[in-house]
Amino acid sequence: MAYDLRLEFRGDYLVASVSGDNTPQDVREYLAEIRAACETRGCSRVLVEENLSGPSLGTMDIYGIAEGAGRNAAGAITRIAYLDVNPEHATRDMEFAANVAANRGLNVRVFTDRREAAEWLSE
Repeated sequence: MAYDLRLEFRGDYLVASVSGDNTPQDVREYLAEIRAACETRGCSRVLVEENLSGPSLGTMDIYGIAEGAGRNAAGAITRIAYLDVNPEHATRDMEFAANVAANRGLNVRVFTDRREAAEWLSE
């Protein structure tokens, strides 16, 4: 495991701050940890602040991760606000992942502003 995941419950949503290496395995693992934490605490809204180092993942990796996350989290998690704070990563890649997950029943939006993400989660 080459990532660090910090979880903080803030009233009606969970803030998951993750840093480390940007690999498909690490992304799958931290998403599974987030899902488990939400199931344990009965929390269905998540703000993911991702700061993983390395280049953006490839399209097929992104698709596979988002497809699996959408399938696995639907029902337990109702909203995910995604904020990738690494300026080297392309926002369009995260928007693609959000669309794939949304097509599997997971309400995901990509944000560039933390305040806007928190407001959307609290709606």
